[in-house]
Amino acid sequence: MTTSEGASSLRSGEERHLTHLQLREIQAPVALALLRAFENALGAEHARRVASAGIAEDARRSGEARRSPSGKNPLEVLEHIVREEWAAGGALEVEFLERNAATLRFRVLRCAYVALYEGLGAREQGFCLSCSRDGAFAQGLDPRLRLERNATLMEGAPCCDFLFRLEEPEIPAE
Repeated sequence: MTTSEGASSLRSGEERHLTHLQLREIQAPVALALLRAFENALGAEHARRVASAGIAEDARRSGEARRSPSGKNPLEVLEHIVREEWAAGGALEVEFLERNAATLRFRVLRCAYVALYEGLGAREQGFCLSCSRDGAFAQGLDPRLRLERNATLMEGAPCCDFLFRLEEPEIPAE
């Protein structure tokens, strides 16, 4: 299990699943302490670039672990993950705009992940630690998936605009 998958702990013989937001709450203080130390040593831009690469790799592996062996459309799988995991417990208010065989488009209107990082005094680092995962996760889920996003709440926009496209693989010319 990678750090970005749903985690569980056993208590008195019962399984307790953490929401995606609860998992980020647990990870955030340690990740933030490391990132701030790297920012002090390397400068914020360089540290965030390096951290984002490592976080993206973790997210990609997490996406790979979630691939559907049944041949389900990966956008359908991704929509389920957004609805049932990323938004679990009211973490996100999501407005779905379009889903077809090649496109999943939605907006996030309210985001508790922003509130989490704001509460830690780390909104500046929040994009690196959280939002930067999304495209890599999708590509792990299916290498043909691409994310286009122009705005995020974490960066001060009025909403996050997500557009995931399923690209057809290029067939090499003979």
